[in-house]
This record gives sequence, structure tokens and C-alpha cells, in this order.
Amino acid sequence: MKKSILLLAFLIANIAYAQLDKNTKAKLYYAEAETHFNDSNFYETIKYVEKVEKALGRENPRTLNLKIKSHYNIGNYILAQILINRFIDKHQKNTTEKIKNETLNYFLRIKGEAEKQLSKVKFKEGFAWIKLNEKYGFIDKTGKVAVPIKYDRVWAFLEGLAWIKLNGKYGFIDKMGKVVVPIKYDKAWAFREDLAGVKLKGKYGFIDKTGKVVVPIKYDEAWSFREGLAWVKLNKKYGFIDKTGKVVVPIKYDRVWAFRKGLAVVKLNKKYGFIDKTGKVAIPIKYDKAWKFIEGLAWVRLNEKYGLIDKTGKVIIPTKYDWAWKFADGLAWVKLNGKYGLIDKTGKEITPIKYDAAGDFSDDLAVVELNGKSGFIDKTGKVVIAIKYDDVSSFRDDLAKVELNGKSGYIDKTGKVVIAIKYDDVSHFSDDLAKIELNRKFGFIDKMGKVVIPIKYDDVSLFSEGLAVVISNGKRGFIDKTDKVVIPFKYDKAGDFSEGLAKVRLSGKFGFIDKTDKEIIPIKYDFASEFSKGLALVSLNGKLGYINKMNKKSTPVKALEVEEIVETKKVKAEGFMDIENVPVFPGCKGDNVKLKNCFSKKIQKHFSRKFDLDLPNKLGLSRGRKRVLIRFKIDKNGYIVDIKARAPHPRIKSEVAKVMRLLPKIKPGKERGRLVDVNYSIPFTLIVE
Repeated sequence: MKKSILLLAFLIANIAYAQLDKNTKAKLYYAEAETHFNDSNFYETIKYVEKVEKALGRENPRTLNLKIKSHYNIGNYILAQILINRFIDKHQKNTTEKIKNETLNYFLRIKGEAEKQLSKVKFKEGFAWIKLNEKYGFIDKTGKVAVPIKYDRVWAFLEGLAWIKLNGKYGFIDKMGKVVVPIKYDKAWAFREDLAGVKLKGKYGFIDKTGKVVVPIKYDEAWSFREGLAWVKLNKKYGFIDKTGKVVVPIKYDRVWAFRKGLAVVKLNKKYGFIDKTGKVAIPIKYDKAWKFIEGLAWVRLNEKYGLIDKTGKVIIPTKYDWAWKFADGLAWVKLNGKYGLIDKTGKEITPIKYDAAGDFSDDLAVVELNGKSGFIDKTGKVVIAIKYDDVSSFRDDLAKVELNGKSGYIDKTGKVVIAIKYDDVSHFSDDLAKIELNRKFGFIDKMGKVVIPIKYDDVSLFSEGLAVVISNGKRGFIDKTDKVVIPFKYDKAGDFSEGLAKVRLSGKFGFIDKTDKEIIPIKYDFASEFSKGLALVSLNGKLGYINKMNKKSTPVKALEVEEIVETKKVKAEGFMDIENVPVFPGCKGDNVKLKNCFSKKIQKHFSRKFDLDLPNKLGLSRGRKRVLIRFKIDKNGYIVDIKARAPHPRIKSEVAKVMRLLPKIKPGKERGRLVDVNYSIPFTLIVE
């Protein structure tokens, strides 16, 4: 009953607004905007200002002034500068002195910050896209709007043109903002080799830069030109066309891949081979799998064994290995009978295939493991650091961490011990100092092995922005590199300094302090994240939002579709033919393919159960499908770390991170017998009703 009453009240309110004339409606919206601004709710301010402008059919000096101040407080300095420039060009002569002076006073405040933001923007062909009021345009390197901010979506300039989306259709503009290809296609992608693929009424073809259709729009699928040819799909078969649309490779293959240096991988009747640009089979279609040529050679798989061929199809290395990795600097790792070794391009074994595990080369040295012990070899296969340690890490800044008999230390590239192997643990170096542990106490050591901060604390964090969190008698404080206590031991929890502020907790509440221990943001929040790009996520009395460094609020999704999980670059030990042993979600079994499929299904199930499916609607997002991309890492210990998300609203980002943190511990991935970090990305779609 209560829900029905609320709904009725909402409908009555909307009917009442609908019956108002535009000026009265605009005044009411503006009053709402001012209220939100005074409450430091800047996103809501912008939302209501846009309602004012929609009601009036235009912007005016007062609405522009309020948007400038809101974007400034949020930290959107580039957008604020764009709006100030618009104010100067169009409105400064038609407003009161008060609004004029107040707006222009922001000009100097914003200019320096906007320049800093611009220095971090990635420009392509001199332009970068920008978003304002849910619309997109382009700015140049001075921050000036070069293409009006009016499109639903834009993509980077390539070959002088950018593809754009407006009202569900795609077209192309030049750098002057002129539409050179009509906005009429159902899909389009960037120009490559002077042609761009387009989709219309379910079919694909190609256009030139004048918009002329040069390849008929008749194919079921197509992809960009490379080396003068593009693959196309018709009636479930693939082939290649040239730039006139002529079929130069018959459309008969089950799958094809783009040409690279004159050859393309093709698949036919579950077998793989290579063709040249005339369509002639250059290398017989007989392999169970084939990969692109790298450094003039390509790995192939036959009867579950790997071998190496050259561009003539000549077998350089017979298909005899159980696994193989890509060549780098003329060398590649291979696996045979559960052991690993190093070969060159002729197939010569640089090292015997005898190692139990092996890592990638770093600073010209690679970790190898034999009979439970680890050491290092160089690129000639010579053991340069004895295989005697219980564990080793790759070299970083000419030093490598080693473990022996339960103790840790560091060695240099000659194998000389530079930090005695006597500590219970040592961390990596940060700000030239490493954290050390001995008898459950912690301190710091420099790269010469000198203990610069005594081993006396209950725990310490690594140095960040010149200070480190330390714990003594259950309380947290901060020290500098001389061991001087600069912030007393009084906090229950404390985080590293980030962007000049550190998160602290006291009596169950969170706030932020500066390096003088001044309470910049009151210790009153139920939850707080560290600052990133000028904003921190906070929770207070069940409300979630963002604050900026002035403690100003910056912000006061029904169905979910999870798409295929994509395994991306493997950290440290990367197998180009998929990771050797993929991470395993609890309960999953089978080979790598089955494990990946199971992993994907488990993630989908997890999100369906844990994600707040009502959130998109609660946030008032417009109807339709909203793309979200999550990137994360499964580390060597099986934990989900480095969670990052791209989403249409900060609250959705927070919800995604929360759901990811609820995942169970995963069995970590392995490459050449060593545990490795594996990066993944998950694209999914939110359906807002």
C-alpha cells in the first residue's frame, strides 16, 4: 500500500510539472539546483541545471555559472574551462556584474589545474574526445573545443577521420567537425588503409573517405583491411577481398585471420594452414592449430605436440614438444615430459630440457628451478647464480630477493649477497627502502644492506610520499625515513598517503589527515577509500557517495548480463598459446578449455546472486543497455587484486568492486612450473528498464 501511495505521489508531481509553463518549470528546477549546490551535491546540481536548460531550450549565464562552479568542485577542470570559454564568448556581456565577476574569478583558479589534466590526456592525431552533459565532442591540445560536444559517442581520429554515433546511427567527421560520411549506418569502425567497414540492415561493406560505397554492403561479417586485403564472411564461410571488392581468396574457409607479412592463418575442416595473398595454399592445411609468424617462424601443433616451421612450410623443429612459448631475442622455452628447456631458432637446445620450472628473462637473466632449488641462467644457458636457493624472485633494479632455510635476503646479478639472508622476510624496495621482519618485529633496510630504521615496530607499511605507517602497541602512526615520528601513535587504522592525504580510523569512524596530522576531512564516516584522481568514496548513515579534498560531496542498475570472460596479458610468465595452467575456480575440473568455460559460468552465477540488480534503476540511469568492463588480477596466492572498472556511474563501480571482493580464493595459474599473476577482463551489460 505504501509503495502504491508513493508511486501515485510521484505521478501527481510529474503531472503537476507537466502542466506548468516553461519559465515556471525552469525556476523550480533552478531552485532545486541551488539547493543541491549549497548542500555540496554537485552532480545533482548539474542534473537540475540541465533540466532548466531543457525547459528553456537554451543555456543562460546563471545556469552556466552554476555548472562551472559544480565542475570545478568535482575536479572536472577541463570541462570547467570549456564552459568558462563559452561564457566569455557568448554571455559575459549579457549578465549582471555579480555573475560575471564570480564566473571570471574561476578562470585563474581553473587554468593551472586544467593544464595539468590536459598534460595527462592521451591525444590521437592532435585531438582527444571529451564528454559533457552525456554528449561527446573533441578538444585540441590547448583544451579548446574543436568538434562540438553533441554526439552520443565518438571514437579517436584515425587517418584524419573519426567515427561518431548520433541517435543510434554511425557516420564520420573530419577534424573541422564536418560530417563527411552521413550518419546513417547501423555500425561502423575506423578507417584503415583509406577504407572503413560499415553495417547497414544486417550486412557489411566498405566505404571510402567521401562516403562512397566501394565494396557492396552484402556480407554477413567483415573486418578492417590489412596489407591490402580484408576478410569477409558469407553464408558461414570466410575469404578475402581487395579494395575494389573483388574476391581474391575464395569464401570457403571455416575461419581466417588477417594477413601478416604476406601470409594468413586459415582453418578448414578443423585443420589449420597458411595462404598467400593470391589465395594459394602456401603451407598445407594439416595442423591441429597454427599461430602467426614471429621473427620469421611460427609454432604449429599436430597430435598434441608442438613444432616450428618457417614461411616456406619447412619444418625447422619437428612436432615433438608438449608445450612451447613465443620467441624473444631468438630464444624460446619448450616443455617435454614435464621438464623445461631453452631452444634457439634452429631447434638447438641452449639448455638441456631438465628444469622443473622456468621464468621469463628479466635483465638478461631467467629463474630456473631444479630438484626443489632455484637459481639463474643467462641467455647462453649458463648457470650464473647457483641453483641452491629455496626460492628466488626476478631481478628488479639489479637486485633479486632470495630465500634459504626459511630466511630472506637480496643478491646482485653476480650472485653476491648484498642484504644478508637472515631476515624472516624482506619486501620489495619502495622509495629506496625495503621492509624487513625479524622475530615478529619490523624495520627498514637500504640497498646497501644497512638497517636505517631499527627492527622494533609491530608492523610497518612501505614508504609512500615520504612517510610510512608503523604500528606500536596496537596503535598506528607515521614515521619519516630518519625514523622520526611525525604523526603520533594514536589511530586504530591508517592507510598510506595518497595525493597528500592519508585515511585514518578512530573509534570506528574514518577521516583524512595531512602530513602535519591536521584533520582535513572529519573522522566521521562509516567507510572511506583512499583518494584517487581527487575523489574518495565514503559512506555515512547508509549513504554512499564521493567527496573531494575539500570535504565537498561530489555524488550524494534491473537485469544483468555477464558476457564471456577474457583472459588478457599474463604477468611475468606469458604463454602466447594460452597460459599453460589456467587459474581454477573452486569446483571446476577438466582441461584448460573446460576450466575457462567453468570459470566464466561461475563468475556469471556469482554476479547474478551478489550484484544489486535494482541499482541501475535506483540511480535513475536512462533506459537501455549499459556496458561495464571489469579488469582484475588473480595473483600468485589466488587472491583477486587490482580490481578496476569502467561503468556509467560511480555507484556501479563501487558495487562491482564489492562483488569481486566476495569471490572465493582461486587456485592460481602456473607457467613453466612457476606460480604467476594472471590478468582478466569481464565485459558485461546492465539492462536498465
